[in-house]
Amino acid sequence: MSDRGFRKSFSFRLFRLFAGIMLVLAPIFTLGVISYQKDRITADLIREGKIISMLLRNNLRTWVFAENVDRIRDTLNDVIGSRNIDSVEVYNSKGEIMVRQHTQRHPDMEAAPQPLDIGSLRFLADDEGSFQVLRKEGTIDILSPVTMESSANADEALYFDIKSDQKKISRIGYLKTRISKDVLSSEVRRIIIRVTIGFALAMLAGLVVLYVMVRKVTTPLTDLAEQVRRFGLGEPVEKVSALTDDEVGRLADAFNSMAENLHMREAETRALQERLKQSEKLEAVGRLARGIAHDFNNILSTIQGSVYLLEKKFSDHTMIVNYTSQIQNSLVRARGLIQSIIIFSKAKTMSRRPVELNSVIRRLEPALRTIAGEEVLLDLSLAGNDLVILGDAVQIEQLIVNLSGNARDAMPEGGRLSVRTKELVIPERSAGEAEGPEPGSMPGYGPGRYALVEVADTGIGIDERIKDKIFEPFFTTRENGKGTGLGLSIVYGIVEQHQGHISLESEKGAGTTFTISFPLFERTAKNRILVSEVGTHG
Repeated sequence: MSDRGFRKSFSFRLFRLFAGIMLVLAPIFTLGVISYQKDRITADLIREGKIISMLLRNNLRTWVFAENVDRIRDTLNDVIGSRNIDSVEVYNSKGEIMVRQHTQRHPDMEAAPQPLDIGSLRFLADDEGSFQVLRKEGTIDILSPVTMESSANADEALYFDIKSDQKKISRIGYLKTRISKDVLSSEVRRIIIRVTIGFALAMLAGLVVLYVMVRKVTTPLTDLAEQVRRFGLGEPVEKVSALTDDEVGRLADAFNSMAENLHMREAETRALQERLKQSEKLEAVGRLARGIAHDFNNILSTIQGSVYLLEKKFSDHTMIVNYTSQIQNSLVRARGLIQSIIIFSKAKTMSRRPVELNSVIRRLEPALRTIAGEEVLLDLSLAGNDLVILGDAVQIEQLIVNLSGNARDAMPEGGRLSVRTKELVIPERSAGEAEGPEPGSMPGYGPGRYALVEVADTGIGIDERIKDKIFEPFFTTRENGKGTGLGLSIVYGIVEQHQGHISLESEKGAGTTFTISFPLFERTAKNRILVSEVGTHG
C-alpha cells in the first residue's frame, strides 16, 4: 500500500482518532495528578506544622507565662532547624512580639513584624487542637494560642487551704509557625517530571497496544476488501481468516460462505455447460448419423439379398460358400453398428414406464457373468429398497451392458467387476439455515431423491488427459477394428434421455468407477397404477 493510500485507510484514521484522544486527555490527566499531589503535600505540610506547633506550645508554656525570652529563644533554636520550618514567632497575650526566630532562607523578611490583631483571633478556642491556617504566596502560617491551666480559685488558694476540682484555662500568648512552600515547589517539580515521564512511557506503550489492536481489527477488513476486489475481477479468491467472533469475524465468515457457494455454483454452471456442449455435439452427430444409418441400412439390405442369391446358386462350391459366410458375418456386425448408431442418434423412441433398477440388474446377472468371463469376479450389491425410475428398461439394460463390457476390457489379467445400487436423498435447505454446501450434496445434484447405479472395476484406469473425451462419439483407445467408439456415447445419450447424470472417478492403475443417477419416480396417488405395473416392465 502506498503512503497516500495508507493515510486514507480506515486503520490509519482509527489510529489517528484514538491517538488524538489520548493526546487531548494527556494534559488533563497530568494537571489532575499534579493538583491532587499538590493538595496532598500541602495537607502534609499543614499537619506537620500543627504537630510542631503543639510541641512548641507545650514546651514554651512556662517560659511564655514567665516572659523569659532567653529560654524561649533556646527552645526555638532546637526546632528552627527543621527543613520545612521557615520561622517561629512568639507573642504575649496582648499580641506583642516576644521572640522571633527564622532561618536564612528569607533574609528579606521584615525586621519588625506587626503586632497580632487579637480581635481576629478571638474565635480560636483555648484547647489543644485550635489552629488558624493562613495561606500566603510562599508560606503557610499556623496560628495557635498558648494556654495554661489553673484552679478556679487560685488567688484564694494562696492564702487559704481550699481544694477545688474546677480548672481554669487562661490564654497567656500566641505562637505563629511559618512553614516554607519551597519543599512544596520542589515536590511539585519532581511530581511533574515523574508524571510526565510515566505518562510518556504509558502513552508510548498505549499507542503500541492501540496500533496492534487496530491492526488486529482492520487486517481482516483489508484482506476482505482485497478478496472482494479480486472476486470482482474474476481472479481466484482466498479464504479470509476470521480470528474473532465479533462483527468483523461474522462478516469474514459470511464472505467465505458466499465465495464457497458461488464457486460451487460456478462449478455446477461449468458442468452444465459441458453437458450442454456435449449434448449439442451429440445432437449434431446424431442428425448426420440418422441419415447415414438409413441409407446404409438400405445398402446392407441389397448386399444381403445378393449374398443370399449367391449362396443358393453356388451352394455346391465350398470356397464361394466360405466367402459368402464371411460376408454374412460382416453384415451382422454392420447391422449391429447401424443399431448402435440408431440408439446413439436417439432415433429410437424411448418407452417411458416405471422401471425397478434392482429387478433389471438381477435379470441381467447371467449376461453380466458371461460378459465378465472366468477371470473377472462379478460382485452385485443392490439396495434393500426398490429403486423405481421412469424410463426404458431395454435402454437401461444396454447402459449396464456397455459399462460392464468396458470394465471387462479394462481388466485383461482379471479383477473385480462391481455393480452397486443405492438411494441418495438431498434435503431442501430450510429458510433460516446458514449458507454452505447442501448436506449430503454432490456436484450437479439439486434437492430431491435419486437412484444411483455404480459400475466399478479394478482395471488399468483412465488417463487423466482423456477423461474429457471418453463420451465423444467414435473416440476409442482400442486398436483399430476392435471398437466403434460409440459405447460410452450411447451410455451418455441414454442417461441424457432419462434426465440423469453420469460422472466417473478413475486412478491410473487402480480402476474406474462410473456413477449414474436417475430421479426416483415419486409414489403419488396419481402414479399408483403405473407403479403397480413395475413387476411386468421392470
